[in-house]
Amino acid sequence: MQKSTLIATCLFNSSMVTNLDVGERIVRHVFDDNFKGIDFAQWNVSLPVKTAQSIIAGVGRAMRIDVRKFIADLAVMSRELEPTQQRSSDDDDSDGDNHDAPAEQSATSGATPDATESSGKRFNGRT
Repeated sequence: MQKSTLIATCLFNSSMVTNLDVGERIVRHVFDDNFKGIDFAQWNVSLPVKTAQSIIAGVGRAMRIDVRKFIADLAVMSRELEPTQQRSSDDDDSDGDNHDAPAEQSATSGATPDATESSGKRFNGRT
């Protein structure tokens, strides 16, 4: 699942948007306004299914979702996931930091995007 779809799903599940397309447009708008100079296509990569499901379950039906912070949190998460996926067995972390730890998911606080009441089926991230 791409990052923008993940955030849109959380917005939809929380009744902040009427459908995923509206949610993805909000994500793109917030991204363009707040992350100038960063390529949306490079940020909007697919996350592992289990990671996406875990985030969707963690956000649940939050009353508020800070889309800007959610975007930033997913950017940090990707940087933490990439080295573990690409690291070869002879690469050693000599600094002692644990780069394999998942990013904190705190995107459920702050301002909510403008959205209307949702209707329709909810997506819980499970297959």
